[in-house]
Amino acid sequence: MRSAIGRMGICAFAAATAAMPARAAVGDTLTASTNGITYTAVETEGSKATLVSVVNPSSTAVKNMDIPAQIGGKDITVVGNGTDSVADLNRFRTIVFPTGLQKIAAKAFRMTYYPAGTQNAPKTSQIEGDIAIPEGVTEIGDSAFHAAFGTPNNSTPIFSSITLPSTLATMGEAAFANNANLYTVNITAGVQKIAKKAFYNTAVGQNSDGSYQQVAIPGSVKEIGDSAFALCTHLRYPAMEEGIEKIGAWAFSWCDVYGDFTSLPASVKEIGDYAFFRNSHLTSFTFPEGSRVEKLGNSIWGIDHNDAAFIFSNEISAILHGRLEYIDMRAVQPSVLAGIESYDRARLLGTGLSAANQPFRDMIWNVMVYLPAGVGNIADTHNCNYVVGDSCAWFSLQDFFNYEFPHAFTAAKVSYNDTGRSDRRKFAGTTYYTIFLPYAAKLPAGMTAYKLDYRKASGTDSYYVFTAAEGDTIEANKPYVLLVDNRRDTLHMPDMENVYVAASDTAGKIQSTAYNTVIGSTTTYEDVIGPYDIIRLQGSQAMQEGQEWRFVGTTEHIRYHETNNQKLLGLYKSASGRNEWRRIWTDYSQLLFGYGHAFRGFIQYTGEGEPTYAKPFVFIFEETPSTATGIGAAKDGERMPSGIYTVDGRYMGEDTDGLQPGVYIVKGKKILKRGE
Repeated sequence: MRSAIGRMGICAFAAATAAMPARAAVGDTLTASTNGITYTAVETEGSKATLVSVVNPSSTAVKNMDIPAQIGGKDITVVGNGTDSVADLNRFRTIVFPTGLQKIAAKAFRMTYYPAGTQNAPKTSQIEGDIAIPEGVTEIGDSAFHAAFGTPNNSTPIFSSITLPSTLATMGEAAFANNANLYTVNITAGVQKIAKKAFYNTAVGQNSDGSYQQVAIPGSVKEIGDSAFALCTHLRYPAMEEGIEKIGAWAFSWCDVYGDFTSLPASVKEIGDYAFFRNSHLTSFTFPEGSRVEKLGNSIWGIDHNDAAFIFSNEISAILHGRLEYIDMRAVQPSVLAGIESYDRARLLGTGLSAANQPFRDMIWNVMVYLPAGVGNIADTHNCNYVVGDSCAWFSLQDFFNYEFPHAFTAAKVSYNDTGRSDRRKFAGTTYYTIFLPYAAKLPAGMTAYKLDYRKASGTDSYYVFTAAEGDTIEANKPYVLLVDNRRDTLHMPDMENVYVAASDTAGKIQSTAYNTVIGSTTTYEDVIGPYDIIRLQGSQAMQEGQEWRFVGTTEHIRYHETNNQKLLGLYKSASGRNEWRRIWTDYSQLLFGYGHAFRGFIQYTGEGEPTYAKPFVFIFEETPSTATGIGAAKDGERMPSGIYTVDGRYMGEDTDGLQPGVYIVKGKKILKRGE
């Protein structure tokens, strides 16, 4: 009897066991549905699972992807299987990640093609908005968000951002690459490395309104990988904090790093090949005091080979692509620079040189490079514009480029417009020229320089007079008008020896503003350039009470809209051969090419409102300063004794009324009548 009962008990237990559902095991599929979206996961171990699929079955309704923290009672710790995207991103608007997430696998949200295996156009992602990777995530795989954010194929621009958690230790290659509408990246302190091509070809650095934002890279990041921000053409202001040790090859190449770059941390030990290659709006690059840099790659600040050929054949291209003015490396240890193979930047793309130790390769000749004392002799026929300590073997001033001098130096040799051009700047014929040089220069025989003086006559009358400069030398950083005495001669500024070049006066730089102009179907170059700062204009004399006009110059180009803001007039020779002072910005024929040229002088109006041009603006040129007493400015209808003659001796009458603008002789003195 007992044995029968025992047998019955065993059978009953077995039946009960068979009726219970099977326990979930590693590899089992788990599903959950929320808001019509199906989430599918695979159990991994213990209480964890990996999300492998998110499906929105609607063909019309774009929904949010709100990933649940658990599916089937298992914690979602990983998203993606490492080989395929988890979803058709054309069906989703944004992504919300759960707390507890630890890893986003390779290609988890990579934009995919359809149909599978064909070469058809990619689907259009609808993902947008501010997406935050939660704290606790330690790894983001290769191409995890490759082209995941809304693309330009959408009819309405999509502006997105990504926030990286402080726990992120591993970032895969191209994790966020090729996202044309990824504008903002927030890198939380704690992130250890920016991976190779992490943000390659994205819109990082721009705001949705078209303005620009700073991209902060915290000091916890020890390495910025190769091409990490390459082709981020909106990236103007990368801000690097102390602690970063390596900037990889091509890291910021083909970006728009802008203005004076002073945020390089002293902690940086290595800068890779082409790290800042072709940043055409970069104006200077400074190594900070205490710099610990140990290794410099090739062509760090170089320009593109095709740009180089174009720059030297095209004046506008020189301004667009040749704005780098100086590299300040005085804080770098001389031993780091001792191993550089060549300082010869004339060999574009390293032709004939080995593949190492050439940081200055592909760099335009005009760029001043300040090196620490003790680097050694680098003077040869190509190595111009290197300042070692406070000495420069050869200072070559290029007429089409910008210059700023952060430190004074003495140059053993100075050439004006010598290297890189087919000839030097010419001074010839009946044209009047202006000049503004950063060093005292000796005039060639047969050339006269005039400076502008403001003078007061009796009562309230005042006038402006160009007087011949004394001697045969013009002063540094002062504008002059030049005239060749014998109109058949063609003269050049001669080379100089042992010349002192003062540091630029950068106090009160002009803060230029953006200005976009469209004339018909032609957009001017200004919307390419955008805002920038320029050295303040320097005058020929201190302003006096009652003075409204002054003669100024600079060693940097001034974009045409800023010449308007500064109320500048440039000296031009008209089609009919007349020398005229004209507002640069108003001349349509000069508009696309209009700018205040470096190394020129300009007449600047300093009074209230706009200057009046109803009457001719006349300057009196004097042969010597001693003949200036009592001479006033000529006005229309004013009687002038002894007659008026052209420079070639033709009599023009007794008064200025009706005279064409130009240069005339009155009582043995030259006067210049400006046009209406």
